[in-house]
Amino acid sequence: MVSHRVVKSRLVRTVAWRSQRKRKLLLWIILLILILYYLFGRYVLKPTFRDDEKRRLGSPQHSNVESKSSPLLYLVLSGHKTMESRGPAVWSTWASVLSPKDVIFFTEKVDGVLVDIPLQGLLVANERLLPNASVVVVRPAVPSLENNIDFFNAWSHLVRLRVGYDRILRKEEKQQQHEWIVLVDDDTFLFPDRLEEYLKNFDGYREMIYMGFAEYVRIDNGDSGPLSELLREVHTKAGNEWCTLRGESGHGNGTFPMCKDVFCKSCPWIPQGGFIVLSRRLVEHLRPHLEQCELATRDVCSSCGSQRLYFCIQRFASESIFHPLLESDRSPWWRNRKGGEERPISFHGFDQQIVGNFTIVPFIFEKLFQLRAKCLDRMVTYQDIANELGCNGKGFWSRFSSTDNVGICTLPDNSMELAPSTEALVYSYLQYATPLRLQQDNTPMWTIVEESSSLLSSATIPFSRIYVLNRNSCVERWQLMQYKAALYNMPLTRFPATDFSDFTLDDPPISISHAQVAGFSTSVTTGQVACTYSHMRIWKDILEHEYPIVMILEDDVFFTKEAVERLPAIMKAVEMGSQLHGKPWHWIFFRRHAVGDIQHEKVWYTEVNSSNKITIACPSWGTSAYALSLQGAQFLTRHIQEYIMPLDVQIAHLQEQFGEEFVTLSACKNGADYTAPCPETTEEFPEKGSCSFSASQMGESRKI
Repeated sequence: MVSHRVVKSRLVRTVAWRSQRKRKLLLWIILLILILYYLFGRYVLKPTFRDDEKRRLGSPQHSNVESKSSPLLYLVLSGHKTMESRGPAVWSTWASVLSPKDVIFFTEKVDGVLVDIPLQGLLVANERLLPNASVVVVRPAVPSLENNIDFFNAWSHLVRLRVGYDRILRKEEKQQQHEWIVLVDDDTFLFPDRLEEYLKNFDGYREMIYMGFAEYVRIDNGDSGPLSELLREVHTKAGNEWCTLRGESGHGNGTFPMCKDVFCKSCPWIPQGGFIVLSRRLVEHLRPHLEQCELATRDVCSSCGSQRLYFCIQRFASESIFHPLLESDRSPWWRNRKGGEERPISFHGFDQQIVGNFTIVPFIFEKLFQLRAKCLDRMVTYQDIANELGCNGKGFWSRFSSTDNVGICTLPDNSMELAPSTEALVYSYLQYATPLRLQQDNTPMWTIVEESSSLLSSATIPFSRIYVLNRNSCVERWQLMQYKAALYNMPLTRFPATDFSDFTLDDPPISISHAQVAGFSTSVTTGQVACTYSHMRIWKDILEHEYPIVMILEDDVFFTKEAVERLPAIMKAVEMGSQLHGKPWHWIFFRRHAVGDIQHEKVWYTEVNSSNKITIACPSWGTSAYALSLQGAQFLTRHIQEYIMPLDVQIAHLQEQFGEEFVTLSACKNGADYTAPCPETTEEFPEKGSCSFSASQMGESRKI
């Protein structure tokens, strides 16, 4: 029989064992929950790098939340030939984690926008390719003097600095100033987080600093001018051998080396490599000299944009300091293979081996960007790049020997295989190549979005309406008129012009009784009839709405800046003249070809605070820019009811026929200062898009 003490002891041990087992089970359950929570949070709940960064900084494509600005302002070079392919590749990958206000694309032209580019550039948009991106079309300060005008890369560095400063840096408040300016090519992939981390070691607000891939500078870059002479002086003062520039005695005869073959190892490094970083302090110091630098370096080679910037720095900021970016690669990874735990800042030149009108940049950029996303919160290393590109993400890449770029891929099962060669990699990427430029359809992609200037407030515009006669097929002309008007905050009213193809001479919209005018053609075209009828329709619209004063412009002419500034004074003088002479005015020429005696024109009134005189115009031709009063519209509708002759000729005949009963005035410089067709008040657009012809001379023609 078991004693009470033994039973009690067994019971205690049993309870203790069961409690211990429960505790272990509970611990395992807790541990399992923690593991599941960690895995679920890391891979399901935690956003990827791309989503997290876009949420933090604000995605340029999706976020409407005001994002934190970077201390870096990125000015991206993307020429006309690459904007539609490389531009979106930049915008959707490394630039997508930046705030839109920290990235500006620069190009020299875009399709469908044929306008005169102002000195500060022209802001355009393409919501299909670059949603919410800032794209600025730029030109050199003096385009007519730029020898490499067709090579954007030749002059873009200095122009990007000039326009970037004028548009952004100059207007920034002190608490929100960018500290660094980054000039970057659209075939360069950047790691913005790594670059920003690196720049924290410097003070861009106080120090004049520039950075890039360090290279020796060639003495003669094709200009044999100020830049070459400056470099040669530094080279020879350091005790190096003299070299000759083109045009100098002994050049090319073997006595001295030619400067085009000599690199100045005593000169400061020149920044290269697809992107250059400049401190704000340096850019502020250079800004007053940038136009001068553009002109002084206009003869350098067509691919020497960085040399032109280098010259400007050495000439006007020689005390600035250059810091080489050692982790900035001037070539793709496969051209200079390496692994290791160093963290790259950039890779450049991905299209160097691509032939024809194709690019692998979108494919490679997306591949690198996905790699960045995989790395989550840590920065990408050269080893990450090597594993991804060298082993296609399947193994660990290592160099096969120290003398070549051949690599070995160690796979997860510890087996090894030879990594693809450079040629094999590039060849494999070619299957993903896309066209540099898209196939164009009839849908306009680029639009002008330039902000209006405050040069002329709407309250001072002296017209009830500014009509623009524009044919439906001439879209580019209307875009150009809108751009010009936006610069002066000037509202336009588009009036659809009658087209020469809308009718035949057997069925015209108005009757035709062509006058026999001495020395004038006896033929008539549907274009001439359409022109007269279009103006008649505007006159009728004026009467229907009882507009007191209107301006009528044909769609290839606009006011000059001088005329815009004078408009209030011109119209004030016109009204004062009406009071002085006791009669209304009818018509004002802003553009004309005088066919009468201009030297004997009477003065109607003199503009206040000016020597400009408004005159009673002699018979003149010109209907492309004129102001009309309500009384003038009434007069014209009474006396022009059919097509008799071209409208401008008919106006001149009305002047002769009615004299001062038809009060036509001139706002041009008159008398001895007159020059046809009044270039001081209006300018004709040099480029007119697809409608480059005179519509009045088009269409069906017939002898009368």
